[in-house]
Amino acid sequence: MSDPSYLITDPIALYKALIDAQYKADDQRFRALCDHNKVLIHKHYPAWIVIPHTIREDEDAVQIYSSAIVSVAVHFARKGDPRLMYILNGVGDDPSVKWDKAFGEFESLMKKFEFAQARELLLGMAEEMRQLSGPGIDHRIPYVHERLTWLFFLTGDMESAELYGRAALMGFKKTKNSEGILTVTRRLADIFKAAGEWEKSREWTIRFTNILLQNGRKENAEAVRRLHGIKPLGEVIPLSGFEN
Repeated sequence: MSDPSYLITDPIALYKALIDAQYKADDQRFRALCDHNKVLIHKHYPAWIVIPHTIREDEDAVQIYSSAIVSVAVHFARKGDPRLMYILNGVGDDPSVKWDKAFGEFESLMKKFEFAQARELLLGMAEEMRQLSGPGIDHRIPYVHERLTWLFFLTGDMESAELYGRAALMGFKKTKNSEGILTVTRRLADIFKAAGEWEKSREWTIRFTNILLQNGRKENAEAVRRLHGIKPLGEVIPLSGFEN
């Protein structure tokens, strides 16, 4: 009989509950969570098989996470449904395989200067990713948004370029990807400068250099500000409407 106490509608809460049950060796709860949430698990499992960026340096956390994710696939395989095992082993319907292929097509289109087609390709990929939830998606989608920032600039849509740039920034902050944060802030500063939108360029340059300063890269920040005529050179500058 179905037990509503095991039903979880949020995919992130679900994989955390599965990991918790596995860690506590609560086999009954683990199996019940799997059985009561089969549809949600199968939908989001491809996004769960990538180790979260935030725990990759913690061997114990990686072991706990990996054990739970593998155990989910094993549970369904024992019940006659091997689809998750196929995904886990890279031979099933894993959307990441399709996305990797799409990235290859994207690179080819960029080399041929077919920017509008490249943009539509990535927009479709981003829409597919937004329908899933998990560490794999958290890691991938900011890179898609960052490339869309550049493509919208190349196709003359600065409003969308900034919109996707901010989305990329939020994604990189979520995964604590400091280099990604720096990349997208500098990207926005550069494209607004190229578009002749000097005030926007100045705002994003300040944001970029603020992050450099906060990361202890004072010499780099001062060099950039000196080049753009921004003062003070070595202090964080508050920006209205911006997080610093």
